[in-house]
Amino acid sequence: MPEVEVAFMKQKRRLSYLEVPILLKATLQKTKWCTYLNAGPSLGYAMAGKSKSGDLKSDYNFSQSNRLELSLQGGAGFGVSLGSGTLLLDARYFFGLTHLVKEFDGPISIDIPGEEPFTTNVHLDADQKSRVLSFTLGYAFPLSAIASK
Repeated sequence: MPEVEVAFMKQKRRLSYLEVPILLKATLQKTKWCTYLNAGPSLGYAMAGKSKSGDLKSDYNFSQSNRLELSLQGGAGFGVSLGSGTLLLDARYFFGLTHLVKEFDGPISIDIPGEEPFTTNVHLDADQKSRVLSFTLGYAFPLSAIASK
């Protein structure tokens, strides 16, 4: 086995999810301006991803990851009546409940360009969860406006 010098490097992952939130919305004020709170569970599925570690970029390998993610979301927003609908500004916090990485103890193969491939033992901690702050600017229109056309 070759002698290996271990260095720690920052790794970035960017994952693309299909997210299905089921939110309850409580309207606090309903005039031309409305304010509201929303909260509820969400189910997501990781569709694709990119990984970057130093100068190495690659497609994210999901073999040690959980693609299905359960989370809780909560937020607030306000809207203003505009035409037949409402212009909305919403802020929401996303709190992941599912571990993103499966716990792993064992050998992995490492292939560095320009170097001889080798195998080493690693321990991957499973305590990684999503935390997301999102903002939405949107326009909501009543379904009755679509049905009447």
